[in-house]
Amino acid sequence: MRNSNAAAARLATVVIVFGLSQLAYAQPANPAWIQLHPTGGPPGARLVPAAAYDPATNSMIVFGGEAQLSATSNNYNDVWVLANADGLGGTPAWTQLAPFGLAPIPRFGAGAAYDPGSNRLIVFGGAYVDYPAISGACTSFVNGGTANDVWVLTNANGSGGAPSWTPLVPMGVPPAPRRTSVVVYDAANNRLIVFGGSEACGKLNDVWVLSNANGLGGTPAWTQLNPSGALPATRGEIGSAGAYDAANNQLIIFGGRSDLAVLNDVWVLSNANGLGGTPAWTQLSPSGALPPGREAHAVTYDAAANTLTVIGGADFSETQLFSDVWQLSTANGLGGTPGWTQLTPSGAGPLPRAGHTAVYHQTTRRSVIFGGVSCVPCAGLNDTWVLADVVPFAAFSAAAQIHPASSAFTVQGAFTPGSGGSIDPLTQDVTLQLGGFSATIPAGSFAAMGGSFTFTGVINGVPMDATMQQQTGGYAFTFDGAGAPNLPAANPVTVGLGIGNNGGTVQVTATSN
Repeated sequence: MRNSNAAAARLATVVIVFGLSQLAYAQPANPAWIQLHPTGGPPGARLVPAAAYDPATNSMIVFGGEAQLSATSNNYNDVWVLANADGLGGTPAWTQLAPFGLAPIPRFGAGAAYDPGSNRLIVFGGAYVDYPAISGACTSFVNGGTANDVWVLTNANGSGGAPSWTPLVPMGVPPAPRRTSVVVYDAANNRLIVFGGSEACGKLNDVWVLSNANGLGGTPAWTQLNPSGALPATRGEIGSAGAYDAANNQLIIFGGRSDLAVLNDVWVLSNANGLGGTPAWTQLSPSGALPPGREAHAVTYDAAANTLTVIGGADFSETQLFSDVWQLSTANGLGGTPGWTQLTPSGAGPLPRAGHTAVYHQTTRRSVIFGGVSCVPCAGLNDTWVLADVVPFAAFSAAAQIHPASSAFTVQGAFTPGSGGSIDPLTQDVTLQLGGFSATIPAGSFAAMGGSFTFTGVINGVPMDATMQQQTGGYAFTFDGAGAPNLPAANPVTVGLGIGNNGGTVQVTATSN
């Protein structure tokens, strides 16, 4: 967000913006929100941290960020690693690293990339002063507070030895200092790609490449690219809103903040690493209704499906935070016409928020988001959520009984897991939907007893009992509750069940007495 301290007053009167339209476009399967409950830590609440992902160890690495929305806000330069970051493979756990060497100045809005081959985190730029809004002529003094330095953290995932910070000293003219720029990494060629970003005096739309970016294989060197074609508008507050398509050497960007508006355009830069030909910008023209323009949002890219997912963000006035999720098909512009679809994830989610960061696990098709800010009241965040593709049940049936006088209910049914689905109530969130009522039983709440999984407890003030029993071809289930709000008053009634990223819904005729 362009001025985090000044934004506090604007955000105090925040208006939450929900999904604005449904699309007549091929609808992908809706994902599910799952909140993680890691052991260890957690990191302090923060806005616009930098994050990167190590797929080999399923770890998210978080660096820096701004502590809070306040005039006395401090910045971080700490490093945290979240193990089992996508919520699978074991209990997620935070560990704070204690690197050797001189550390980067505390900052927010830096860009980060991870090199899996060398286990190194590469950090570029950011801001160490939350500069005020600028009026009148901009001077070099006023335009201070941003950085263009490059740092490398060895053993960045916390394994292989003691982590250590090393500043790089690249050859060539460097990019101008900036924050919240798009920073992506071409691991095959060890090249860091930087686009745009904010400085106190304005926004940028230049593209730079750092060769030997991890500090190995030769002296790092900066090169400014000169793409052909029309250029995207200058923009900032886009640090988590770009993605690299390694197979096609393309940079994809969405949205951001220009001097006069927030944007909702999509651009693709070919030959983005400066190799293979002249780089060229192409603006995509997707079908479907467009997402509202936004800044301080996050995107993730699924290379196998060629989809870009947009999560949250803020409007130009920074008095509205978005709670919507959008997906762009054919996101690199190759192989068909791109198309926008608004998703409606199941489960109680983390939105609205802005200034968060996101990473993506391609194998499990899970986005992991961390931090940011929500309102009202406005406060920095340190929670972690997963947006998981839903594996639909192969079969799902249910019956519901509702007792209006006591707001009690009983839901019984059965399901067969879908292809590729994995059911484990001991380690997965379990969400029941009954009309307008929804309750999520957190992972770890069920107990295994004689081939059944059972839960007895209170969820959001509602006493509940739940049982899941394995049977031939799937599972049978029963949920009972009392004092539940928002129970449906008329038929048909939607019953939904989600277990991890597995789920299904069905319309039933409920009985009542």
